[in-house]
Amino acid sequence: MPATPLRPIHHAIRQEIARHTDLVPVAFHALWAPPNPAQLVRSRLLAPSFLHLPQYYYSPSARHLLGHWLFSQQSPLPPLPPSPLPCIEETTLFTLLDDATAELSTRLMSTVPRKEPYVGFTVNLTIEKSADTPAAAREFYFDARATLVKDRKVVIECPVYDAETAVKLLVAHATFVFVPLASVTRKPTVPSNSTRSNQHTASPARAVLPHIDAADAHPLTPAELASLSQPMNFMPKNTVPHRDASISLSAKRLLATLDFDKNLSGPPIYVHGGLLGTVLYNASALLFTKVTGIASTAVDAVVRDINYHNGVDLESQDIVIDASVEQSDPNSNHVVIFAKLMRNDKVYTTLKTTFAPKPRKNKL
Repeated sequence: MPATPLRPIHHAIRQEIARHTDLVPVAFHALWAPPNPAQLVRSRLLAPSFLHLPQYYYSPSARHLLGHWLFSQQSPLPPLPPSPLPCIEETTLFTLLDDATAELSTRLMSTVPRKEPYVGFTVNLTIEKSADTPAAAREFYFDARATLVKDRKVVIECPVYDAETAVKLLVAHATFVFVPLASVTRKPTVPSNSTRSNQHTASPARAVLPHIDAADAHPLTPAELASLSQPMNFMPKNTVPHRDASISLSAKRLLATLDFDKNLSGPPIYVHGGLLGTVLYNASALLFTKVTGIASTAVDAVVRDINYHNGVDLESQDIVIDASVEQSDPNSNHVVIFAKLMRNDKVYTTLKTTFAPKPRKNKL
């Protein structure tokens, strides 16, 4: 069994950990060489006032990666309605899920002898919600296991629990594909200043937000833009600046342009997949609220299905979010919103979110 937990954890989780007789501690990001100071989790999440260095353990026989995420009780977080208490957002958890499943897939692929180094990319991350994250929850337990390892493809299943109650909160299914590192070359979305000055060319004009062909299309308010520009509640404001956005209730569509900086990476040179899914989710949740008049906190995002088609370069500019209501079922009250990150005709990431009413709680 791993070393003494950071805080008391539920006996059912202890029993589950005890089933593994060959667990060995592994350092966080042990195989992610060389160290990357721009990596999102290291540069934005790891801090004594927010997230402690995760404890991970690996079972070679079962191909499991187990671990704890312990958040500080003094985390400077704002309340997350409807709770009056500070709360760890689900988007923070699924960013860590993307990171942890990538860690396991990289470890599994490292056991296969290869002539050249490979790097892995998430191609799909589907997250199903099982229960609400309690406002007081600060320690989470995950158990990632490989369900497929074949050629250059790895599929991981990973449930996440409130470590103190053993309540299952989320289940992730992640698919990774590995490619030769030498094939990963950066083609900047916008030329660097030095490149432009060497070529003696004028700075390119910033992209114009695409037009929504609807009479009621109107810009988002400055407050709504500011909210979208802070993807997670622990991040500084304007972490991902949303420069322009418009919405149409009749067309049930939202468009926005945004920029990424350099301290947001997952794989080398690309923006972290968890953050890409988060900015798409936030736009989808805002569109849901505007179209239905229901606060996103009053419903559950029961399924989030993220597909990664192309990596988004760090420091990319003029990336467009295009979100629209794909399906609305009045009988079940389910609403499906499809959102994509793109630039011109190139699609980087898509997210399909299914919103459903929260289960009613019986009152005594």
